[in-house]
Amino acid sequence: MKKFIISLLIISGIGLAQNDPSPLVLYWKTLDEGEKAIFLMAYLTQVHETHDEMIAETGHGQMTKWFFENQAETAYKILDELEQTDISKFVHWIDEYYSEKIFASRPFHEALDYAFVFSQQKGTTMTEKIESLLGEMEESGGLKKIQDE
Repeated sequence: MKKFIISLLIISGIGLAQNDPSPLVLYWKTLDEGEKAIFLMAYLTQVHETHDEMIAETGHGQMTKWFFENQAETAYKILDELEQTDISKFVHWIDEYYSEKIFASRPFHEALDYAFVFSQQKGTTMTEKIESLLGEMEESGGLKKIQDE
């Protein structure tokens, strides 16, 4: 069990220097589209299995709660979303996230968050999806909060 947690933390890029790409991002960029889809499914499955194992071994304590909130929750949402959205779309959104140099050192679960958010937006083009996201933020008052800061 400890091996799973340690390997997941290492893969996530926790503890790496801010400007250095994480090993996972470097590996991701070496894969072709098909390999990325396989890797993504394996990653999501591993997160699911690790969470299940944590529950079985330690119950629903603080560590399990943290893991769910910071790793497993988005993985579960994406696994559910795969019934309606092809995995290649998630690969595209993750590629898009990591195409920006400022995100190269960010952990993989943040790229998954980005991909999930865009899977939920209306529209077929990225421009339409961004407009949809901005519309939702404006409706919820999120844009006002950002402007006030």
